[in-house]
Amino acid sequence: MDLDGLKKDFLSIFGESKNPIRSVKAPGRINLIGEHTDYNEGFVLPVAIDRFIFMAGRARNDGKIILYANDQNEKVKTDLNELSGNKKNPWANYLLGVYHVLKKEKYKLKGVEIFFTGDIPQGRGLSSSAALEVAACYILSLLFDLKIKPVKIAKICKKGENEFVGMPCGIMDQFISVLGKKDNALYLDCRSLHYEYVPFKSDEISIMITDSKVKRELTASAYKQRRKECYTAVKLLKKYAPELNSLRDLSIEQFNRYKNKLPAVLKKRVKHVIFENERVNKGIRFINNGQLDKLGNLMYESHISLKDDYEVSCRELDILVEIAKISSGVIGSRMTGAGFGGSTVTLIQKQKNKSIRDNIKEQYSRKTGIIPDIYICDIVNGVEEII
Repeated sequence: MDLDGLKKDFLSIFGESKNPIRSVKAPGRINLIGEHTDYNEGFVLPVAIDRFIFMAGRARNDGKIILYANDQNEKVKTDLNELSGNKKNPWANYLLGVYHVLKKEKYKLKGVEIFFTGDIPQGRGLSSSAALEVAACYILSLLFDLKIKPVKIAKICKKGENEFVGMPCGIMDQFISVLGKKDNALYLDCRSLHYEYVPFKSDEISIMITDSKVKRELTASAYKQRRKECYTAVKLLKKYAPELNSLRDLSIEQFNRYKNKLPAVLKKRVKHVIFENERVNKGIRFINNGQLDKLGNLMYESHISLKDDYEVSCRELDILVEIAKISSGVIGSRMTGAGFGGSTVTLIQKQKNKSIRDNIKEQYSRKTGIIPDIYICDIVNGVEEII
């Protein structure tokens, strides 16, 4: 969406005012490898993709907060001094959660009018909610001259989702939506928040996203249970390795030594996390060495682990990966996002884009009765003002 169209839509809802309008866009993401490692203080390798939340906003001279979701055709009105969760319009909580944290941290705020739309599919594992939070925080920083630094924006958005929305997510999604860089993956240490850019552009390779059309509802899913299982495993393992603060600290050698001290289910969860961290670090080396075929093998390994050890895949995602694996021109494929539905990310040879897409669509439709959405994505920058 261009700036003129966004402002025109904003004015059609809120009308004219002397206060200036600011406009931003925040991208969704896919994660090349490193799933369910972020809240275990591990490593991830996401990229920001060319699917966005587009947002226009204008400060008010009072404390009223008025939000309009164009795609839902819904408006929410509240007050800066009366922030509470909205059960009728749950999308509003991602924006109000940002307000909640900013207010709690003593940033100077007033009321606001916000209009947003977007082309990130919701509930498909591409982090539309994180992009919404990041767009909101960035536009509030512009409107009220808060001068919030990028890493702080990610922290604020994560805290808002944790405390206000009630979703105990890690920081990866918000971080990449803020700090994504065109034609680069982002290697993030989710404990220290140290990050490095990893060049990821090839004239021969495309990144393909396939939407299984299975929508997930994370707050009602096993996501929280997986977190609880990981934390329980840490408590049990501290009896044998007192230095452990998270699964990030557990070496493969320690896992092999102590794994039989864990219940069977927890053993599987821990196995996924520590080997997934290892796959991230191997993946970076393979990218830097141009060994994308080896990266592809890691993606398949990651999916099998997510399916069998972490148990967050589903039949449809498994079918998509199986079809991709036997398709000529596919380098690697895996589910991306928290799972329980959503999308797969697939690396493919660029010259075979059409034949691979046609093959996956035909076979998946035949096996499931579902016609998937498939598109090639570009790697883009993180949140920025539309000027």
